[in-house]
Amino acid sequence: MSYQCIRNDLWVTLFPSIAIVVAALVHSTASPGKTCYLLVAGFVLAWLQVYSVTLSEQLHSQAEDYLNKPWRPLASGAVSHAWFRTRSVIFALTYLLVGIVLGAGWWCLSVGVISLLHAHVGLSRWWLAKNILPTLGLLAMLGAQWRIVAPLTPAAWRWMIGMFVLIVVVIHIQDLRDLEGDRVVGRRTLPMVLGDRPTRISLALTFLMMPLADRILMQVGPGSSLMAWACYAVTTLLCLIITWCILTCRGREADHRTYRYWEYWFTAMFLSMIFCL
Repeated sequence: MSYQCIRNDLWVTLFPSIAIVVAALVHSTASPGKTCYLLVAGFVLAWLQVYSVTLSEQLHSQAEDYLNKPWRPLASGAVSHAWFRTRSVIFALTYLLVGIVLGAGWWCLSVGVISLLHAHVGLSRWWLAKNILPTLGLLAMLGAQWRIVAPLTPAAWRWMIGMFVLIVVVIHIQDLRDLEGDRVVGRRTLPMVLGDRPTRISLALTFLMMPLADRILMQVGPGSSLMAWACYAVTTLLCLIITWCILTCRGREADHRTYRYWEYWFTAMFLSMIFCL
């Protein structure tokens, strides 16, 4: 059942979370035994992060999910609302407790608070909050993953802040595919405010310039390793693919594929921390 809840969000949650743990371990001096322990702990915490937040979000998106994601357990009727609400509370508390034990309690608490503001208070109905809060939540998740290995270094902080800027200006790419469901729940996303065509043009221009921002963040240069250059090549290719898809592919299914390419870019950027920090 947990996989049914989280399977649509793995590329922006579970996979980059594990990449963060690996990156932190590569830049640490942990013993082989502790490295194995932290890898397992990182996976457990990442799964709890994704599952607890997903339960919280889906608890208040049932009407939207009937149209946009009818396969989700609550929308499909596979589970009751009471069952879902109980699970949401249990796993939110479990995630916080495990985070405290692993030394990332404040980060995990931040994830929970941001999720409450986004889903339960209703700020997700306003396009600006819908862009900023999920971005903050994603970075708080990833900060927790680094923190269980070691305190965030200045280089890690630079990466996290840089990624916040890059994500917040393009995260509304996810809203191109969900216009019908967003209208049903009264949500005002940026594509609804600006219109479909202006949103696509602005996103395409942003992704066209994204490789320059990626290179600045990765600090790829003449002395960089082959793997660092490979990471930059992959992210650049994905940005160009996304630009093309935004302008030429329309419709719910096509926009979902475009969003999936964005998720690949997101994961690739955090994998790049292993080689570019």
